[in-house]
Amino acid sequence: MHDLYIWGLSLTLVGFVLLAMMLVTAHYRKLFVEGETSEYDAEVTDLKQMTSKPYSLMVPQMVTPIVEYSFEGRLIKAHHYIQVPEDSIHFRKGDIITIEVNPKQPKVFRLRSAELFALEERMKKNSVIVYVLGGVVHLAGIIMLTVTLLS
Repeated sequence: MHDLYIWGLSLTLVGFVLLAMMLVTAHYRKLFVEGETSEYDAEVTDLKQMTSKPYSLMVPQMVTPIVEYSFEGRLIKAHHYIQVPEDSIHFRKGDIITIEVNPKQPKVFRLRSAELFALEERMKKNSVIVYVLGGVVHLAGIIMLTVTLLS
């Protein structure tokens, strides 16, 4: 009984995290697609690596670009709203690039690139699968918890 409770709790948490990640990504995507955006010149200060080399045999090296730019007289440090494959960006630390920013969220930006737009479209199509998977896992965890607590 104790093991079933732990499994149920674990599945509930994993499902919740999957759903939360997808909702946050959808929120930021909506900021750029439906919101007003402006373009700014920014200096790339870092390309934060998100996957380690030994474990990424089939997965491309993912990075999160970090930039600094001037917004309403202030220097803002911002990050790209999703991780991007390192081979799809054509700049490095210290380069000046053009970014797209929604004034409501100045610490988050999007790059204007055909490769990244294609990646965003693939992610948008795959997000339905992740929503369903997250919901099923979350529901399975709740059912396991309920069965454990009622028995």
